[in-house]
Order: sequence, then C-alpha cells, then structure tokens
Amino acid sequence: MAGSFEISSGVMTITKDGRLVFDTARPLMNLVPSAAITLTAKAISFPDLYKGTIYHQMRVSSGPPFNIDSFGCASFSGLIEQEWGPGEANNLADETLGAVPAGTDYLDVMVNLTNTTVPGGWFDLAMRTDFPSGEWVKLEGGSCLIEGFPGLRRLFEIVLDGTNVKLRRWQSVTANGAVIRGNPSGVGNSTGYLAGTSAGLDLAKYATYGALIQSRGPSITSNHRHNGTDPCSQSGPSYASTWTGDIVITPGRISA
Repeated sequence: MAGSFEISSGVMTITKDGRLVFDTARPLMNLVPSAAITLTAKAISFPDLYKGTIYHQMRVSSGPPFNIDSFGCASFSGLIEQEWGPGEANNLADETLGAVPAGTDYLDVMVNLTNTTVPGGWFDLAMRTDFPSGEWVKLEGGSCLIEGFPGLRRLFEIVLDGTNVKLRRWQSVTANGAVIRGNPSGVGNSTGYLAGTSAGLDLAKYATYGALIQSRGPSITSNHRHNGTDPCSQSGPSYASTWTGDIVITPGRISA
C-alpha cells in the first residue's frame, strides 16, 4: 500500500493506493449528526397492482387409432400497463418524514429493512429483490430499487424538499407485455387474458406475466377451458408489499 500528502499552490491533497481521498480544492461535505432524523419500525408500503388472469388452455389428441382428447390449463396473474407515484395516474402521495436545518443540501440515508408483507412473484419464482434484508445499507442519492421482475419495477426514494425530508414511492408495469388482452378462444390450444378489477379487456393492449396461479391436467374427463366445468383458478396473489425497519437520515451541507 502506498500513499502521499502534498501541498502545491495552496492546495492540499492526500492520495492512498493511487486514489485521491482528500483535496481542498474540491467541495467538502459536513454532516450534522445532532439533527439526524431517526425512524424506528418504519413501514414503506406499496399497494396491490391492477391485474387480470393470463389463461392457457391446452388440448392434446392421441390420434388414431384411439382418437382420445385430453385437456389441461395453466393460469397466471396478468399485470396490465400502469404507473404509480407522486402525481401519476395512480397517485402515491409524498410522505413527510421530518425536517432538517435550513441550508441543508445533502442527505446521508441509511436503512435497515425487512420485507414484512411479501408480494406475489413471477411464474413460479418469488419476487426479485437485490436488497440485503435485515442489514444496514447506505442509499446513494437516497434512492432504492427494492423489487422487480421482467416488466415490473418498484422503488422508493428519500429526498429533500425545502427543509422537509420526504418519502416517495414508485411502481411501474410495462406496456410491452406478452399476451393481448382478449379472451382465449376455441376448443384447441389457446392463450388469452381474462379481465380483473380495474384491468379490463382491450385488444390494443397487452398483459405481462406475473405469478403462476394454478396448472391442471391433462385430463380426458374434465373440461379445463376457462369457461368449462373445471377451469384453473383465477384467484392470483396480491402484489401489495411492505418493507419495515429502521431509517437514519443525517443532514449535511456541501460547501462550495
């Protein structure tokens, strides 16, 4: 390991292992620990998503000489295009977490969170998160991408608004789903979309795959079509999610 200390033209610099660690010509940041906002068992909650059901119905024929048909099905949560956040079509209002001294222009944000309300997932996988549950994490810029899978993103951020510190939440489902939002049809193999609450049919739009709800068959005795006598369930999981834990927000100022 190598380091150096240098004063040149009134500028002091310290270098360690080839990395500049201190330079008096650059802005300095000063934190004010005595003004920190400390939150214990704070809940950061996201609401359920608008969704219907993506429905697969299958028909398999044995062919001659038996000519026996068997039927199966698989159902998935079908998430529709949607945007949630402050001022979005689905508004998630800012939440004030506390106040900091006048002149603050930097927030040092540390969080230790655990997923206490677990949302539905993607196919047969759990919701994806790279957040280390139950560990202290420094949020650079106060922003955290907390959950997601292909087509879905969820994040929160802790930001400065004047002298108030606010929590903002965002969640988004892509418009570029895989299945046109129309009912499956016919008696053969078919994939379609069945409407849900606030998630109707629209042949110009698409649904994105969420969690596997159920698969059944193949069977030669049961009708597993979506409008048959023995269909796959359309009761998918909730996508509501809550992360709960401790947050420490230390205000600071970057001097010019």
